[in-house]
Amino acid sequence: MPAARIRSLEFVPADKELSPESAGSGLRAGLEDGGESTFFVATPDQPARWLEQSEFSFGAPVLFVRRLDQENVAEAAQAMAADMGGYWLRYYNSVGEATPDAAPAKPPRKTTGCKVVSASISEAYPPRSPDGCAVVQARIDDDREFSLLTATPAWFTGHFEQQKLPYYYGPSVLFVRRLEPRLVRRAVNAMAAHGDRWLCRYDTPRRTLPEVLADFKAKHFAV
Repeated sequence: MPAARIRSLEFVPADKELSPESAGSGLRAGLEDGGESTFFVATPDQPARWLEQSEFSFGAPVLFVRRLDQENVAEAAQAMAADMGGYWLRYYNSVGEATPDAAPAKPPRKTTGCKVVSASISEAYPPRSPDGCAVVQARIDDDREFSLLTATPAWFTGHFEQQKLPYYYGPSVLFVRRLEPRLVRRAVNAMAAHGDRWLCRYDTPRRTLPEVLADFKAKHFAV
């Protein structure tokens, strides 16, 4: 599939004053074929702010950039457009969806939630630490299983800087204040209250977050 081509980029709202070092915003990408993709972009320190009023955060996918300026954001968006024929622009398109900068939205009344049978922490790094990353394995009552990339904000911010990533897009990350079984279970139950929508969106089988970030760096920023 040929790459999508971006003709314009605009922060949403356009008049919002943004700090390049620490901020988040909506971003509208206009495409040459007349279509558009609207998604959320943020610096890697923002998950810590999202969890100031909540123990966990999930929502529409987020393009993370080291600096929220026109040059860096344009480079990241163009990479998304060129990658897999614009797949990530479609994956990230989030018109009308909740962004992670607030507590997860309550599910619509008509939504039939899923019953969570189990939610456990596996492949934690560092091992047995409440501040790190892990894969959360969740199973619902129809026997489907989901693997959710999960991290604390401090670990994510530190690893992003350690890898010297100008930007990152890819599978979504469930952010939790601590890697603790009870908190993780509450987060998975909140996701399942919306049906299987967020569980399917976040599902990343057979991968860990350090692997995902290392592979992304090797693919896009190999020397």
